[in-house]
Amino acid sequence: MSGDQPQSDPLATVSSLASGDGSSASPLSATTKWMASSTSPGSPCDGVNQREVCIDYQAAEQSHQLTLNNFSYLIEQAQKEVDKLVNLNTAAKNWSPDTPDFGAGDSIPPQESTPDPHHPDTDKLPETVCDFDVESFDTTISITQVLNQIPITEHSSCGRKVAYFGAKGYNYGNVNHPPKDYPNCEVMNQILHKMRDVDPNFNKDDFSCLVTLYPDGRATIPAHSDDENQIHPDSKIWTLSFGATRVIEFVRRTGVLQEFRVPLHNGQLFSMTAKSQSDWSHELLYEPNLPDPRVSFTFRHIVDPPAKSPAPPMLTSAPKPGRKQKILFLTDSVLYSTPEFLFDRVPNHRCIKKRNYYFADVPKFEPDFINSQIVLLSLGINDLSTCSPGRPQKSGEELAAWVSHHLNSYCKKYRNTVFLVNSILHTRHSWLNSEIDTYNQVMYLFAQSIPNLQFVDSHTAITRHGIARRIDFVLDRYDGRGTHLTLDAKKIVARELVAACQSHASSSKSQMMKMYYRNT
Repeated sequence: MSGDQPQSDPLATVSSLASGDGSSASPLSATTKWMASSTSPGSPCDGVNQREVCIDYQAAEQSHQLTLNNFSYLIEQAQKEVDKLVNLNTAAKNWSPDTPDFGAGDSIPPQESTPDPHHPDTDKLPETVCDFDVESFDTTISITQVLNQIPITEHSSCGRKVAYFGAKGYNYGNVNHPPKDYPNCEVMNQILHKMRDVDPNFNKDDFSCLVTLYPDGRATIPAHSDDENQIHPDSKIWTLSFGATRVIEFVRRTGVLQEFRVPLHNGQLFSMTAKSQSDWSHELLYEPNLPDPRVSFTFRHIVDPPAKSPAPPMLTSAPKPGRKQKILFLTDSVLYSTPEFLFDRVPNHRCIKKRNYYFADVPKFEPDFINSQIVLLSLGINDLSTCSPGRPQKSGEELAAWVSHHLNSYCKKYRNTVFLVNSILHTRHSWLNSEIDTYNQVMYLFAQSIPNLQFVDSHTAITRHGIARRIDFVLDRYDGRGTHLTLDAKKIVARELVAACQSHASSSKSQMMKMYYRNT
């Protein structure tokens, strides 16, 4: 190191230091290292050539000046960014989310929104979804009579007990209810008589009845939709309540996120349309301080053979201010069991989870991107590991190229939406893990260049955890494919995904993305 060495460009030096490749080491660090190795503990200059020491101090002074120049440059750049944010904040005060500001010369047209017939200006649940304006049932029937006369003995999930009656069987999820005659008792006969009065099409041969007992407020039913193809597409689904008042929540899962909570009182009868089930879900909320039981009678028009009803067109109206934002979670079977309520930790957001096995099928969910602030994609293992007619197996490089091409288009088109891509996790197959590594590396690098795209490295989160010591702690040993996770591993991944959503839930992130696209 000589005293007449020209000073380097500050920006080039900062870039080389940030790269961490060691190609351009700091002069100050080199001098400090040399002095530390050349001096004795007793005296800094003992046994050291005085001329060399003077040269090193001269180099240190130059390095110090270079460091000051670097800091000056960084401060100048930071001040420019602050000025930009101040100007952005001033402009944002007059900016409406419904009228995004597109930069000059931008070839992407503004996002159009269509009127939403299912969402009037009032906050009342649309009658096309659920009708509570039905004459109440005779409340002379008590919950005690119901429990004494109707045998409800079959255990179900979430603390419930059920009993099924009907001339035709009914299947949902992994539950199979075989046909069973209606009980001949006073309570059931009165209920059937009432049903014939409110629905002219009602009869015991076509309508089944699922009786559900909720012993107390801790017994619930999670968010679900009665969208089985066994239900007649043009029918109504009737529910009659007895006992304690419980709160039911309706959530619109397509288009604009909407939530409605309605109390269900003793003797109340309401109906839901079968067609609305593809767009809406409902659940009975958890109320741990409620000690009293509730029994519901749900009547469905069962068809045999099942008739598949076409899903109604997805609505694409823009979200209105003041409501919760939607997190659209598209995942395959690896993480499909992740509960939606975990994402309640993201303030003012609600997660809507949908099953999707292949990246090639992601475009069919595109109409819902405009209504989601965050789109979380956790899939890809099937694209790499399976081959079927019409779905050729992809290599890691091919899948990354396809995904990056489409995400680049989505990120530009839906600028107010953040796209989170979860890493593909390792399996029990070494050949497949090699392709997974290639895909993850390419997607990680690609995400660095787009402001509303982030790569969530769940794979690294698992490998750094203690459960990585044994593969059986990570991968389900009973899974023949060697791709599914244990419960502990799913918890780790879920924490990573929730944290990623939390970091993007602020409005300032949307404003910074808007500024980026305006400048580019």
